Amino acid sequence: MAEYLLYMWQIEDIIRAYRLDIDAIEKNIISQYQVDEETHKQIRDWWESLIKMMELENVRESGHLPINKERNHTPHRPSLATGEEREVSRLWSRITTALYPTS
Repeated sequence: MAEYLLYMWQIEDIIRAYRLDIDAIEKNIISQYQVDEETHKQIRDWWESLIKMMELENVRESGHLPINKERNHTPHRPSLATGEEREVSRLWSRITTALYPTS
């Protein structure tokens, strides 16, 4: 669990270093992966989802996403303001699927 939290905190810091700019992350990080097109798209989607969650959770400059504050191995969906609920639910599903694949 500790390794996971450290990894995700580093990911948040990387996203901040690139000013939440998916194109800069694509150019400098995602493009370095030697994977097929579909996997590349999934990786980019994962990064984009984290960026969107950081924007929605207002942790652009500091702090951590709710998924990175959980003490359990199985994350729980964060509670949010009603207007953001559907979008974050969709993003949450994509991220947890990427982090905890069932197959």
